[in-house]
Amino acid sequence: LASDRKKAETAIRRAEEAILDSLKNDPTKRVYQRLEEVVSLLSSIERSRDFHSVPRVLITGEIYVRRDEFSRKQLEEYFAEHGIMTHISPVHEWIYYTDYLYMRKFTSPDDQPVERFKKFLEVVAKKHVEWKVKKVFERTGFYHPVYVNMKRVIEAAEPYLNPRLTGEAIITVGTILHHIVKDYHGIVAIGPFGCMPTRIAEAVTQRALEESARRLLISLGLNDHVGDLPVVYIETDGNPFTPVIENRLEAFVVRVKRLSRILNELTRRNENMIGA
Repeated sequence: LASDRKKAETAIRRAEEAILDSLKNDPTKRVYQRLEEVVSLLSSIERSRDFHSVPRVLITGEIYVRRDEFSRKQLEEYFAEHGIMTHISPVHEWIYYTDYLYMRKFTSPDDQPVERFKKFLEVVAKKHVEWKVKKVFERTGFYHPVYVNMKRVIEAAEPYLNPRLTGEAIITVGTILHHIVKDYHGIVAIGPFGCMPTRIAEAVTQRALEESARRLLISLGLNDHVGDLPVVYIETDGNPFTPVIENRLEAFVVRVKRLSRILNELTRRNENMIGA
């Protein structure tokens, strides 16, 4: 999005340092004030394109691998070089998941109702903070809020995996089914080499996409215009990606750009119809 990528990277580093310093040293009210200052800094970055016209990819999967730059092998840099914006599933997704398990009595089933009510209030507070912070950053023009709705994520995966099979597999499947097309033009699910939950998620998603995602495309009138949805699974052991994975990524980039172009054309066509 940025016209000058180096200047943008410098501004982002300054923003990151300011946020971490504020979280470490400032009271809550001052933290939000510092966020406003950071937004002003990021908003000053000159943009070459509108946010909504840029293809967007989500990196999800095993929580430690997706958050570690070394394990990701700088996938976000790879996509940036191809004009694609990358979003990495946030850490608080897992926090919300543990809250969800507790509220559904999958964990600590013998706790008293008062304890669950306290947890409910805690979840409400967390979601308020998430909403407030993401709305602030939306004003930069480089970000559109995508809120974590764990209930919807699990519901999306529930026809294919029982929620009592807890762990990352159901989150990965649900995240893909819940967000593909609606929020992202492609999704990368990454995990450690030989990881059982990752392989379960891959096997389940292949079938689920044929059903759930296909219904979504039909509802948008895109059934005849879109091939397989851009979802790719990657296993990493810390070594450079193999030629096979590199080829998958190249094909993935093409499919992401194609889906983005089709959806943008559909949006413009609908806007013209409304305007007429």
